[in-house]
Amino acid sequence: MPNLQSFIEFLTQHRKIMKQNRKGVRKIWVAGLRGIPSLSGGVEQVVERLYPQLKELCEEQEMNVAITIANRSQYFPKRIDSFESLQLRYLSSPDLKGFESLLHSGYSLWSAFRDRADVIHLHAIGAWIWAPIARLLGIRVCLYHHGNDHLRDKWGFAARIFLRSSMHFGSLFAHRVYLLNPVHMANLPLIQKGKVRIVPNGIDCEGTLREEVSQAIEMKTFLFVGRVTPEKNVLELIRAFNLLCQQRQITPSLRVIGPAVHGEEAYFEACQQEAALNPRIDFMGPMPPAKVKEYYRPDAVLTLLSSIEGMPMVALEAIAGGCRLLLSNIPEHEVFEDNFDAKRVDPAQPEEIVEAMQEMIDTPHGADHIIENMKTLKKNHNWENSAMILRDDLKALLAGK
Repeated sequence: MPNLQSFIEFLTQHRKIMKQNRKGVRKIWVAGLRGIPSLSGGVEQVVERLYPQLKELCEEQEMNVAITIANRSQYFPKRIDSFESLQLRYLSSPDLKGFESLLHSGYSLWSAFRDRADVIHLHAIGAWIWAPIARLLGIRVCLYHHGNDHLRDKWGFAARIFLRSSMHFGSLFAHRVYLLNPVHMANLPLIQKGKVRIVPNGIDCEGTLREEVSQAIEMKTFLFVGRVTPEKNVLELIRAFNLLCQQRQITPSLRVIGPAVHGEEAYFEACQQEAALNPRIDFMGPMPPAKVKEYYRPDAVLTLLSSIEGMPMVALEAIAGGCRLLLSNIPEHEVFEDNFDAKRVDPAQPEEIVEAMQEMIDTPHGADHIIENMKTLKKNHNWENSAMILRDDLKALLAGK
C-alpha cells in the first residue's frame, strides 16, 4: 500500500506541474508506428505527411505546440533529430514478433508522461490498449484507426481476441477516435459517436500527371505496390496473371514493387519463384517512394487484391498518376468503386481476376476519366483538410473540452 500511495501522490504532483506549464509549449506525442521518415507502411506514410501539415496549421493560429514522433530505434541505424518541424525520439523495443509494437507503444506512453505531454496520438488498434493508462496519467488520448488489424491472417486466436479487446476497450477511454474509412464505424459498436471523426488519407495532386493524355490509352502494365505479405494476396495476383498469359498471346506486363516483411521472408521468396516462371513479370523488390511514382502512369492499372486495408495510400497515388484500379472486393475498397470507378474482384477466384484483367485490357482509358478522378481526389483527399480536423480537436482538448 505505501508504494501505491506514493504513486498516487506522484501522479497528483505531476498533474499540478502540467497545469502550471499549460501557458508554455503544449506537447503532443505520436506513437504506435515504426517511425518516420522514409519507411514503407500505411501508418508511417500517414504520420509522415499529416503531422507536418498539422504543425503548420497550428503555427498559423499561433498555437505553441511541439509534436514528437516516437520512432523504434532498430529501424533507424542513421538518425536525425527532427523532420519537417517534428521532433523525433528513438526508443528501443524488443525484437519479439507480435509484441514489438505493443511494448514500444507502452514505452512511448511512459516517455510522453515523463516529458509532461498534454496529448498522445496512438496509431493502430494494438496500441489502443494503453488508452486507459494514458487517461490515468492525465494525458488526453486520441486514437487513430488504420484498419482491422485483428483480422490479419498472421494472428492466432489469442492475438485476435487481444486486438479486438484493445479496440473496444481503448475507444471507451479515448477523447477522440479518428477513422480513415467510414466503414470501420461498424467495428466500434460501443463507441460514443460524438468523439468519432472521419479523417481520410490525403494526396498531393500537384505535378503527379506528367504528360498529356489522349482519349484512348493502350494499357501496358499491371502494377502492384506494397509490402509483399500474404494479406496482400501477391501470390494469387501472380498466378492469375500467369493464367491470363496462357489465354492471350499478347498481354501487358506485371510489375511487383515492394519489400519483404520481417518474419514473412518465405512468402516473399515464394512470390519471387512464381514470378520467375513468366518473363512478362518484373519482380522489382523494394524501391524508394519517389521512384515508385514514376510507374504511376495512365497506361498502368494498379492491382491491389488485399484481404485487409484501411484506405491504401498507393491507390490514391496511383489515381493521381492517372492509373486505373483493380481492387479486391473488401468493404474498405467500396469508396474507390463509388468515387473512382474502380473494378473490384474476389481475390480467391482466379478466373474472376483474369476476366477483370481482360476487360481492362480491352477497354480504352482516356483523358476525361482521368480528369474527373483528379477533381474527386482533390476534393475528398486533401491533407490540409484532414489536418484541420486534428487541429480543431487539438485546440479543444488543450482547452480542456
